[in-house]
Amino acid sequence: ILLQPGDVILLYTDGIVEARHGTREATEEGHVDLGISGLSSIVAGNRTTDPKSLLLVIMTALDQYCAPKSPHDDCTLAALRYLGASR
Repeated sequence: ILLQPGDVILLYTDGIVEARHGTREATEEGHVDLGISGLSSIVAGNRTTDPKSLLLVIMTALDQYCAPKSPHDDCTLAALRYLGASR
């Protein structure tokens, strides 16, 4: 992968994308998870946000998604923004 200045790398554990919706009923296939598409939507809507704030936005959205319950698994995130090569 060739990074461009401003690109963000987001690392996350499976507890983020497997977070279960707090009020929706489980489907025949199982619980209603946030999924990669849900996480991607959150990130896409905040792509210019600084990495620290992006982590806060994701965790806030995750808490709201799981409410009134808490996430059932560990939720670890790390975000890095590539600023470009030093000159």
